[in-house]
Amino acid sequence: MSAAVYLRSNKETKVYFTNYGEEETFKMVKAMKEISYTSEHGNIIISDIGVNRSTSPIIIEELKELKQKGWNIIWVDHHQWPDDLKHEMSKYAKLIIDTSKCATEIMNITFCNDEICNMLASIARDSDFHLNLYTITELLKDIIAYYNYLKNDELLVQLAQKLAQGIFWDYTMQKEWEQYIIEKNDAIKKLSSNIITSTIKEYKIAIGFAHDLLASSDALDVIDQKTNADISIIVHEKGTLTIKRREGTNILCNKIAEYFNGGGHQFIAGGRLPPEIISKSDRNEWLQYILAKIEEALTAINKS
Repeated sequence: MSAAVYLRSNKETKVYFTNYGEEETFKMVKAMKEISYTSEHGNIIISDIGVNRSTSPIIIEELKELKQKGWNIIWVDHHQWPDDLKHEMSKYAKLIIDTSKCATEIMNITFCNDEICNMLASIARDSDFHLNLYTITELLKDIIAYYNYLKNDELLVQLAQKLAQGIFWDYTMQKEWEQYIIEKNDAIKKLSSNIITSTIKEYKIAIGFAHDLLASSDALDVIDQKTNADISIIVHEKGTLTIKRREGTNILCNKIAEYFNGGGHQFIAGGRLPPEIISKSDRNEWLQYILAKIEEALTAINKS
């Protein structure tokens, strides 16, 4: 959605997609280098990507180099940032951070703010804050999950371009969605029988292993309905994980996510298992690693 908002007023923009984790950080840095080679200067907009301590030095070094070359970097985000990293990053990029909004809303206020962009921002907020206002929100979430599963950035770019034109749904998306929903329902059934619970520091922890095609929000809904755990964690086959706290608790998910080279919000955050764990493809080993890191994180948080 953030990409669509910017494309609405900047149609020729080159769009890149990335995520959390060291590998994705290298991908992001590589993209920025590629952009800098195309021109002597210009604008680089980074949206909806938080920072964490483990990967921030790599990003800071690249931002510093880009600024020295004359590039203008604007970083728009809605995640929680540590004050020291915010201070360091602000030396090389203009930071626009507002944790009360979703990233697309901030992008809309900053770059667009017309009727189409306002609707995109509303849909994004509907998705991020689980408001259940629009049918199209769930449909687009499914399509994005499907494209992410296919690992096809070109499809994501094409979707952003359609949304930027005000095309929120069409025949192609409908046919793709019909195929996806069959696989999605099957993945939900498998997840329902693949949830493990444990207790750490008096917190009930529920961990589910999900097919990569299943969106984190959908997978977490399944875990919540089945367990009512204090901390729900969904782990995808590719090694990414999302951590969510039960409503009414004050668990800092973003702090826990730092132990998985990630970050996010206090109520929900994401990260990634290290490559050496992912490569083993051993679910039990993944589980033991996650539980150990959760205990380490909760111990540290309780001491602070």
